[in-house]
Amino acid sequence: MKATPSTSWPQRFGTFALLLLALAFVLRSFALFSANALPLQLVLGSSYWPLAAGLLCALIAGVLALRAEWRRAQSGEAQALASLRWGCTALIAGWLGFLFLVDPFQRLWFDLGLGLVAGGYSAFVLLMGILGRRSPRAAFCVDLVSFSLLAGLLGLEVSLRAWAGAYPSPMFARVGGGPSELVQRFRCKPGEVRFGFPCNSAGYYDEEFYRKQPGEPTRVVSIGDSFSVGTVPHAWHYTTLLEEQSALSQERSRLRVDNLGVAGIGPREYLSLLVEEALPLDPDLILISLFVGNDLSVEDVLGDLPDSGLRAWLQRDQVLLAVFPDRVRRLQKEQARLSGRAASQARGAAGGDAQPSMDRSAASQAFPWVLDPLLEEPSLAPETFHNIELGRALEICAQDPPSLQLMKDCLLQAKRAAGDVPLAVMLIPDEFQVEQELWDSISASAKRPLERDRPQRLLMAWFATSGLPVLDLLPVLRDVPPLKDGKRHLYHAFDTHFNARGNEAAAKALHSFLRKLVDAAR
Repeated sequence: MKATPSTSWPQRFGTFALLLLALAFVLRSFALFSANALPLQLVLGSSYWPLAAGLLCALIAGVLALRAEWRRAQSGEAQALASLRWGCTALIAGWLGFLFLVDPFQRLWFDLGLGLVAGGYSAFVLLMGILGRRSPRAAFCVDLVSFSLLAGLLGLEVSLRAWAGAYPSPMFARVGGGPSELVQRFRCKPGEVRFGFPCNSAGYYDEEFYRKQPGEPTRVVSIGDSFSVGTVPHAWHYTTLLEEQSALSQERSRLRVDNLGVAGIGPREYLSLLVEEALPLDPDLILISLFVGNDLSVEDVLGDLPDSGLRAWLQRDQVLLAVFPDRVRRLQKEQARLSGRAASQARGAAGGDAQPSMDRSAASQAFPWVLDPLLEEPSLAPETFHNIELGRALEICAQDPPSLQLMKDCLLQAKRAAGDVPLAVMLIPDEFQVEQELWDSISASAKRPLERDRPQRLLMAWFATSGLPVLDLLPVLRDVPPLKDGKRHLYHAFDTHFNARGNEAAAKALHSFLRKLVDAAR
């Protein structure tokens, strides 16, 4: 269309200005590519030259489109609004291409990709100009279809995020790949024998898992770190004792507890476990066990990464268009694996019967300290243990715990992801919060004021407003009567984990706590 005298400068030269900006992005990407040529060759290998060719083509397209648009603008042809639409098309196409070609997100790949997208926009403007002169109807169809399709995909992503916010579901949980990888790395090996008991086929210190069947006891899935893995024979683990105590109670209060414990993990990994492995078990309730000794001082690696806003849209595990299909596939696969499998059949299929587990009598003979904690051998040298406890006390009792907010955020995300499945929390105190002698030693070494119950004070105030039921084991463990030497002996000698006596105290308190929750849910 020829420009009329009333055609404004932005209408006539708007596309030219956009192409000039696009060329600037291409030149910037070219400069970055040249400055990082050697490391890029090492990282990309054979893909280095296609990327170089792509940037060169982007540069040529930018120059040609800029020249053609200058001529068009001078002749009075206005297409600024159309070029804005083409720019959106190029950006959405670049976004989708980046998602499926680049993972994980890194700023250099983004900057290089931006140059390719800018070149793609220039090429599209050039193509549409040629096509528009030869076949206006074909140009209109290409413009309409490409924009509608890509804008529809972007709209779908926005809609999925809105739906996930309004109706939380594990299908839409964006937990990230990092936590899942840590869980896979740190979990026990299938069949690994701990205190005479073989871990199940999923790598957990428990009997084989199977999906809940009609008429079975209430299913509780327990998630936690090394406290959940346990450092006692399986018969003395608090989840086993919890099942036994519930079996002695009313029939309707019987519990089956599946223990998803992985040593060395923290809040983000708990969320990943909940979404990826706890929910496919079809639980009636999920319990997350938090150890205040180190769960409140973990390093928030993901939260400290730069460009968080870009990552929310350009990292594959954060985009629901990529997450949702993968989530459906994984949950269906896990449920199919678990459905209809009796525990004994599953164990036999996994080869677990090749290593039978010790019964309670044999385990007590092999590990006599389960019956008498005074027989325990120290796990760590006294000085090493003291330094570990001192470091923890300085992190969580001398100041607000470093990852307190991370903990809150992860729990709220877990609550949303759990949907209709009730979520509860158990707070496990550190030993220096329970044993007075150890606390006195820690306080003397700290050389600064310490508030012994600071983590619980901060967390319990937050739990009161979060809607999450919580069991604080600190008052429970302090009420356990001491043995003849004046110590309660709830943790292994010079260790940081529950012994059999500590597991028993936790199981009793947990049974009462969960029974109330289960009864209230009925």
